[in-house]
Amino acid sequence: MPSDSKSLQEHRHFAISHIASLRAWPESLKIPGERFCLLLLCGMSVPSLEEIKSFTLRALRQGMVYLSVWGSSADWITDNVDQLYVLSVTQKEAMPASLITTSHSELQEAVNFFEEDVRPPVAAGKTTLWWVVSLDAGAMADPAVAAFQSRYGVEVLEL
Repeated sequence: MPSDSKSLQEHRHFAISHIASLRAWPESLKIPGERFCLLLLCGMSVPSLEEIKSFTLRALRQGMVYLSVWGSSADWITDNVDQLYVLSVTQKEAMPASLITTSHSELQEAVNFFEEDVRPPVAAGKTTLWWVVSLDAGAMADPAVAAFQSRYGVEVLEL
C-alpha cells in the first residue's frame, strides 16, 4: 500500500449499493459529500449504449469524478463514458472539472486498484465517498463486497 494510504483512508467514506441495471441509477442521490469515486462491479452484464448514456449523465451531474469498472463489458462501458464526458464538456453542460476512468478484467485487481490506488483528480475538489456498486454481478462480486464490508464497516446505500 502506498505510504500515504493511511491518511487517504481516514478521509474516505466507503459505501456499497446493489442495482439491477444501469437503467436503475436514480435521478437524485443522497450521499455524503459532493463528489464520489465509483467502482462498478458488472460481472457478465453488458449494458446497452442507451443505459450507459443515461447512467453517465446522471452520475456526472451527481458528482462522479472517478469510475473504475470490472467485468466482461468494462472496456465497452469506460470507452463510452469517456466519449460521453468529452461530448458533455464540449457542449458546456455542467459537469465535474475532470473524470478518470479505468477498466479491469480481474475482480481482485479491480478491488485492489480501487482500494489502494484510486486518487480523484485534483480539479475534482474534496471527494469523500468511495462507492462500490454491484450491477447484478451476483455471486461473482460477493467476495469483493464482503471484503469491503469487513475492512471498512461500510454502509449500504439504497438506490
